[in-house]
Amino acid sequence: MADVQKRLQQAQELLHEAIDLSLQQFMSGQADKQTLAREWSGFVGDFFGYIKSKSKETKQNLLTWIHFPNS
Repeated sequence: MADVQKRLQQAQELLHEAIDLSLQQFMSGQADKQTLAREWSGFVGDFFGYIKSKSKETKQNLLTWIHFPNS
């Protein structure tokens, strides 16, 4: 379980960095909203596509593992 926690922590840190960098580039005019949206849509689409694929493959609904906090 420690390996899973470590990998998720690393992924979370990288995602936070990517969000901050995306915002920085948008706010400074280095990247436009459409380009950033395309990159993020591709990433999120691939992520959920992988979850869907693995769910089918293993016959486990992996989306039930994910809960979004009320914020």
